[in-house]
Amino acid sequence: MSTFGHFFLHQEYAAIAARGNPLNEIESLIDWERFRPRLSTLNQSDTDQSGDPHTDVIVLMKLLVLQQWHGLSDHALER
Repeated sequence: MSTFGHFFLHQEYAAIAARGNPLNEIESLIDWERFRPRLSTLNQSDTDQSGDPHTDVIVLMKLLVLQQWHGLSDHALER
């Protein structure tokens, strides 16, 4: 990504931080690490030898939970 792109991404993150982050409240209510052993067994792949690194299973779970709670499309979730 260009420096110009980084500038706008940084601006967007700053605007989100200024509004406050309700995800921090959720983080203090749920012990996400408790789910790691079960999720890790579900996310095993025989093709781990090449390609992009895998996304952490806890991050994936958080994304799916947020998507369900807020009725987000895949595109809205990426945003």
